[in-house]
Amino acid sequence: MENTCIFCSIVKIEIKSFPVYEDNLVIAVLDVNPATEGHVIVIPKTHYNSLYEMPQDQFAYILTISRALAYALLLTQKSTNVDILYTRELIKGNMTPHAIVHLIPRYQDDTVAYNWQPSKPNEDQ
Repeated sequence: MENTCIFCSIVKIEIKSFPVYEDNLVIAVLDVNPATEGHVIVIPKTHYNSLYEMPQDQFAYILTISRALAYALLLTQKSTNVDILYTRELIKGNMTPHAIVHLIPRYQDDTVAYNWQPSKPNEDQ
């Protein structure tokens, strides 16, 4: 684990967090800057810069835990859906230094927006 990684500091309990789940491989905590009420991040306890660096079995495990926690959020938060999101770049120029999965409960009136311009690929693409 890297000393400067905020997520490693959460894992080592050097930073206060609000855990909702923990086992030997992952910890899930409420996001300190939530997109919506109940926004959880799932953090592998071993430092990986991205999910793509994780061994396949650990990747499958974090997705299994994320799915179970998302379902629990769906039931407890009375949301209409839960987005399971992974991206290294949350906002252009804001790189996440540790592999994490976001679980974002969705509500009818939330302000979460994923904006892109749909395109129509041609046959070469």
